[in-house]
Amino acid sequence: MCEIVGYVGSGNACSFLVECLRRLEYRGYDSSGLAIHNGESLGVTRSVERIESLVGLLLLKALSGLESGGENTSFPAMPLLW
Repeated sequence: MCEIVGYVGSGNACSFLVECLRRLEYRGYDSSGLAIHNGESLGVTRSVERIESLVGLLLLKALSGLESGGENTSFPAMPLLW
């Protein structure tokens, strides 16, 4: 089973989507991922662990300048697209 959440708007999509995933985490999902299009490229981040692991990968990408593109995959999961 999977859940798909989308966001369209001018706010911070990443923060909104991470919060949505946190609200779904009680269902026992053991993997998560985000795909965010910035108008030019699609950045994909996935984690085989809980949401906090995904958040750590997102922070690492932001600190290393990869948030605008590139792909970081820990496992072959279906990305969340909108």
